[in-house]
Order: sequence, then C-alpha cells, then structure tokens
Amino acid sequence: MRTVFEENLRILKNDILVMSSQTMQNYRMLLTAIAEKDARTFSRLMEEDGNINTMEREIENKCLSLITRQQPVAGDLRIITAGLKMVTDLERVAHHIADIAELSERLIKVDMQQYSEHIFPMMARAGEIFSAAVASFTTRDMEEAKEIIGRDDEIDGLFNSVKNDLITALRKSADSPELPPETETAGSGKTDRTVPADGSVDSTAADICIDILMTAKYLEKMGDHAVNIAEWEIFQETGDMTHIM
Repeated sequence: MRTVFEENLRILKNDILVMSSQTMQNYRMLLTAIAEKDARTFSRLMEEDGNINTMEREIENKCLSLITRQQPVAGDLRIITAGLKMVTDLERVAHHIADIAELSERLIKVDMQQYSEHIFPMMARAGEIFSAAVASFTTRDMEEAKEIIGRDDEIDGLFNSVKNDLITALRKSADSPELPPETETAGSGKTDRTVPADGSVDSTAADICIDILMTAKYLEKMGDHAVNIAEWEIFQETGDMTHIM
C-alpha cells in the first residue's frame, strides 16, 4: 500500500513541476512577445490560460484523492497540502500573464519606455522572483524561500516607481497634449479628428497610462504569489503557518 502511495506522490510532484515549468515558459514567451510586438503570441498566451486551469483542476483532484483515500500523515500530508495551495498561486500567475498579454496587445504600437522607465525592469524582476520561488518549492530549498519573502519589497518599490512615472507622463501630456491632426470637412468650415482607414482611433495618453498601470499591478500581484509559493515551501518543510497566516 505504501508503494502505491509513494508512486502517486511522485506523479503528483511531477505534475506540479510540469505546471510550474509551463507557467514560467508562458512568462518568458510574454516578455519576448512584448519586446518583438508579437500579436500572435499574445493571442496564444490568452488561450493558454485555459490549459493551465485544466492542469490546476487535475492536480487538485489528485491531491484530494491522496488525502481522502490514502490518509497520509505528518510530512506527506504537508507536501500534499502545500502542493494543493501552490498550484492555486500558479493558476493565478498564469491568469495575470494572460491579462498582461491582452493589455500588451492594445499597447502594441506604444513605446512603454517613453511612459515609464521602470516598467521593463519590473517585468524582469517579477520574472526572476517568481522563477526563484518556484525553484525553492520544487527543490525544497527553505533558505532560498526565506530570502524570496524578503524580496517582495523590490516589486512593491518598482510598482510605486512606475506609478510615479505615469503621473509625470500624464502631467506632461496635459501641458502639451499630442492630438491627432485635424482636417476640415468640405464646405462646412468645421474640423474633425483624422480617423485611420481601418476605423481605429489613436489611444490617448490617459488610456495608455491606465493600461501600463494595470500591467504593473498584475506584475505586483505576481510578486505576491511568488511570496505565497515561498511560504508554502517553508510550510512543507516545517509545518509552520506563521508567515501564511
């Protein structure tokens, strides 16, 4: 009976590793797509969110099955419980990746660096911390997990920097707004904003700043989920829920 349990636990750990790897791969794809302004990849990442949801449900079912049918004790129960909670954080990160992909699709013609010099460093740092958190969980490195918990302030600081950048950008826009050129309607003496042939209208500075701020907020939430994952690593080693509570 113990042999069966250990095999099922091994499969569970592998499933969590696969889900973790897929989520991190999606984030790397997102950063590449943003750099290359790749609309096709943005669409793919939005669709990929559903696949991550499916992985989460399957892992949850396996965790609950191990708990209810095989009644693990002590360390094994901590591992299963931590895995059950950890995949919830992975699913939320995957959802934020899809959200950022949707926002990036709208910003595809925008140079975000002109609005905030901190948005790209924030993207890079959020990815680093998330990747480190997942690694600490899958390799059961409690010391690394403790370090990650302390690094959450880095993401919060970058979020505040992005917010301040956007406030500055909006103030500049208010002082010297860049509006689309005007054309005179024949015989009317009135002017209208030029509308491109495809019927689209250029985004205003306010629209752009809101989308960038939302992107930064999702990145900040990624940092929070990375901390959660690190805390679940500590729990699976010690059973200590002090940080989690």
